[in-house]
Amino acid sequence: QYCQSPTDPIGKFTFLSEGCYDIYELDPEVALQDNSILWELVHPEDIPTVQHSVTQAFTLEAIWQTEYRITTPSGKLKWLQATATPCKQNDGNVYWDGIILDTTELKKTEFALGQSEKILRRFFEQCPLAAIEWDTDFRVVDWNHTAEKIFGYSKAEVQGKLISEFNLVPPSAQDDVAQVIQKLLAGTGGTFSINENITKTGKIIICEWHNFAFYDDANQLTSIFTMAHEVTERQKIQSELVEQQQLLRTIVDTLPQAIFWKDRNSIYKGCNSTFIREINHKSCSEIVGSTDYDFALSEEEARLEQQSDREIMLSGKPQMHLVEQRQLPNGEEVWLDICKVPLVDENGRIFGILGTYADITERKRVEEQLKQQMVAIEAAIDGIAILADGEHYSYINHAHLHILGYDNVEELLGKSWQILYEPEELKRIRKEAFPVIAKQGFWQGECVAKRKDGTTFDEEIALTMTDVGLVCICRNISDRKQAEAKIKESYNLLNGVINSTTDLIFAKNLQGQYLLINSAFTDSFNTSVDDLLGKDDTVIFPLEVARELRDNDRQTINSGNLKNHEEVIPIQGQLRTFLTTKTPFQDAEGNIIGIVGIARDITERKRTEQQLREKAQREQLFNQIISQIRQSLDIETILNTTLNRIRELMQADRCLFFWYCTDAEEPYWYSSNVSQIPGLPDIPQKYPASTLGSIDRKALHLKVIKVVDTDLEQDRTFRKLLKSTKIQSFLSVPFQKKSGQIGALVCHNHTQIRHWSDTEISLLQAVVEQLDIALTQAELYNQSRSKTRELQTTLKKLKRTQAQMIQNEKMSSLGQLVAGVAHEINNPVSFIYGNLSHAKKYTQDLFNLIELYQTHYPNPHPEIQEEIEAIELEFLQEDLPKLLNSMKVGANRIENIVKSLRNFSRLDESGHKKANLHEGIDSTLTILDNRINRRNNFPAIEIVKNYGNLPPVECYPGELNQVFINIISNAIDAIEEKDLKRTTEQIKLEPSLIEISTKTVGKFVQICIRDNGPGIAPEAQERLFDPFFTTKDIGKGTGLGLSISYEIVVEKHGGSLKCNSNPGKGTEFVMKIPMKLIPFQ
Repeated sequence: QYCQSPTDPIGKFTFLSEGCYDIYELDPEVALQDNSILWELVHPEDIPTVQHSVTQAFTLEAIWQTEYRITTPSGKLKWLQATATPCKQNDGNVYWDGIILDTTELKKTEFALGQSEKILRRFFEQCPLAAIEWDTDFRVVDWNHTAEKIFGYSKAEVQGKLISEFNLVPPSAQDDVAQVIQKLLAGTGGTFSINENITKTGKIIICEWHNFAFYDDANQLTSIFTMAHEVTERQKIQSELVEQQQLLRTIVDTLPQAIFWKDRNSIYKGCNSTFIREINHKSCSEIVGSTDYDFALSEEEARLEQQSDREIMLSGKPQMHLVEQRQLPNGEEVWLDICKVPLVDENGRIFGILGTYADITERKRVEEQLKQQMVAIEAAIDGIAILADGEHYSYINHAHLHILGYDNVEELLGKSWQILYEPEELKRIRKEAFPVIAKQGFWQGECVAKRKDGTTFDEEIALTMTDVGLVCICRNISDRKQAEAKIKESYNLLNGVINSTTDLIFAKNLQGQYLLINSAFTDSFNTSVDDLLGKDDTVIFPLEVARELRDNDRQTINSGNLKNHEEVIPIQGQLRTFLTTKTPFQDAEGNIIGIVGIARDITERKRTEQQLREKAQREQLFNQIISQIRQSLDIETILNTTLNRIRELMQADRCLFFWYCTDAEEPYWYSSNVSQIPGLPDIPQKYPASTLGSIDRKALHLKVIKVVDTDLEQDRTFRKLLKSTKIQSFLSVPFQKKSGQIGALVCHNHTQIRHWSDTEISLLQAVVEQLDIALTQAELYNQSRSKTRELQTTLKKLKRTQAQMIQNEKMSSLGQLVAGVAHEINNPVSFIYGNLSHAKKYTQDLFNLIELYQTHYPNPHPEIQEEIEAIELEFLQEDLPKLLNSMKVGANRIENIVKSLRNFSRLDESGHKKANLHEGIDSTLTILDNRINRRNNFPAIEIVKNYGNLPPVECYPGELNQVFINIISNAIDAIEEKDLKRTTEQIKLEPSLIEISTKTVGKFVQICIRDNGPGIAPEAQERLFDPFFTTKDIGKGTGLGLSISYEIVVEKHGGSLKCNSNPGKGTEFVMKIPMKLIPFQ
């Protein structure tokens, strides 16, 4: 602060802050004593500026602002910024309140920014790329020399112009450029593009554009900066290179061989389309960068493949036409013809390998087939031979030798075939066979041939003229000839069997016309063979049945396999079920020409199967119901589960239980549980026995009551009841429980008439028998559980009563002891307290007497003077009153403690009376004062009392004092537990605290005792008031304090006691005591 006065227009500093030292390196007090020191530090070049600004501000009494430099006493040069505001007083004095800031670093930053701007400008102008700055409307702001060289326009020609105002973008690229601009302005892209441009001379060039958007601190777009580079020649070269690469790729992809190439590390660098297809991949990019281990090869195959690569690259020698069998990734086994050659650069260095492989699987397959054919020929059962010149044997298989009885091939090779036949047979063959062979090239027939041993046999022979000679295939058919004779005999036998069987046997052609039927078929349908052969099913069956049979025939023909059909056919006015097995049969060429069928009447079997299925289903449902019933011991669950399952099984509209009762003047039936479909009309829950007619007697005699149609019910009373409740069908299955009570399982149908089958009734009777067992078990279980709960409650009460008695006796003894101690202490304290006032008066009288002596005898005897100095009389006169006051304070403290002990001694009082609860709380705090204020090595616990205006409360004051001391003691225990883990400094920063608040809430008084201890875990809070539950270590707590406190507050006073605790934050106990004692209900 600087002050000018009318008598001192120059003025002086009246206040300087400690910042004076930081800026000027001067003590503020020194500068205030000599103001000139500050002005002498101003830089010589800035003195005129400072003087002018000060003079002008003083003259105009306006705000003073200036910037100047100073040289500090240590020689540092600093820039300062000063501002001061004048305030003129009534006495004419003008006070300037101001601030001086050190702006040296700011000046350095401004200088650095200036230098950076110069460097950036130099970079902009000398950049080898065209550098252009645009505003947000895309007008040219700046345009460097490179831009002038590339596009031909000078900076003056384009500055301030829109991009559309000079011919920079050809029409073909304007849409693309417009999209780039839109993305840049929207901040969604456009940072890079390649497009055609037009120079000032009209030349078309291609440029790469790199664009950057600049934003201010408010994230608003301020400008766009662009750098462009002409790439016309590069683009041309790249296009030619791409075309060459595409041509090469087309050639490589067109080759049928799979081609690939790898680097020196056997990493795939490329491949053609055939390779991609062979390994079942989608693109070359999936393969590039992979190794043989990445494909579906075994680890051993991949290792061998890479070992082969290394051998080629180390030796420099190719591996050509290696034939290997491989497994493709799709699991297919193929044969490959593999070639690998090393790739060599212009310096002769091997940098990888080029590989091809051709799939020769088909060739291998043909070779294998030829081998197999030769094996098959050798293994054939038919004799096969080749006569190269049509006369002499050149090849003979083993079967041919065996048929003719020869042991080795040499016996027949080069021999004529004519030696195998008798002259007459030879003559016949020549006459029949050779003309046909000459004309058609093939002949087949039968003849009699001769073995080596001279025996003859029937032979079937086929002769075919081929390029390699006459091929002869022969077979010994002697057995077949014998078999044919037997077949004829068998046919007659089979025909007799077919006609003697009771199964229906038939055969049809593809048009469904009968080719064969047996006697059982004609007898069953009352027809004859002549009437049916050549006819279809419409002759003997209704049209619908005939169509179904025809469909089954077609299914069999289309499948080509045996098929079984169950077909229902009317016979003599009855529907009979047949199990028909139909099989397609073929001609000699293997073409299906019809079907053969065998039909067996299984009507009785189906009926038996249906009965067995119904029985099995009934037993399964019964077991399911019983299983679900026995899963619970709850009676309601058992009844509801039974009803739900029965209603699902019976598909009834409503199922319910009725029970017979005699506890009224007139016996009645009432329903207890129900399961029904939605939307049914309500029915009464109670029915007097008189309203049921004869049905009541039947139910009491445990007879099943079945009503299929209400309109046909003969009992008028019951029919009237059913109609009033809109029941169309009714079923009741009564049962009697082990207890003797009679009940009934009842099913209704409201929507339609329902037929109740004997099977369903049997099932329900079995269910109610098991239901009775389940209900008996449930009742026994409930009785047992009820007795257990009673015993548990009794045991709990006994334990609590025992604990209460022990605690009461303990507290009663403690109360008597405390009362006695208080009485004994009070007597000597009363004596001391009563004599203190006399001692104080006597002492003061003595002091007055000494003062009189000193006044009237100022020069006492030397011996008296020595004694005065020895006893320090002056100090004694000053300290003795303090000593007496201290004794009084101690006596008061003892009196308060005695009072608290007397209050606490009321624990043994058995009666209730009106009491001041604040006194009980204060007495508790006094008794616990030693634990609160004198804690070893720890600061005292802070006690905060927020007492409200409480009226006297009707209560058991001694027992409430017990509650207070239990809760506050627990709070102190919790705080001590927490403080053991904290340092003294931590406790001082966050003091330990017990806050006690009281207020009235309606007809209750509320006492809240809160601490900032460690809190109580949630699982412990649930058991906090349980007897014998404690969170303290063994030996430090009985677990009875809070349990007894709960009984005192809740049960004895009719109040409430709750605990609110957050672990880590503390615990709060809230008790509410009625102002007027309310006995606990």
